[in-house]
Amino acid sequence: MNFQGLQAQFQRLTNESPAWKLLRAENAPIILAYLSELFADENDVPFSQAHLLLNNVMEECRHLGIWLTDTPATSYLH
Repeated sequence: MNFQGLQAQFQRLTNESPAWKLLRAENAPIILAYLSELFADENDVPFSQAHLLLNNVMEECRHLGIWLTDTPATSYLH
């Protein structure tokens, strides 16, 4: 695929893909670090483990002033 074709493909992904939207989000580094830690040892984790880790990450980030929402962890895990 040529440069223009690739650029068009990436532009479409940027506009349509939730994963690409996540990469542009302000909190993307936090979310990517969370996902890296969550799946460091296993490819499949129980919801309870994902919820507990996300809740801990969010609380720590709130304490540091880098997570400003009060939205519960469960809202992000559906």
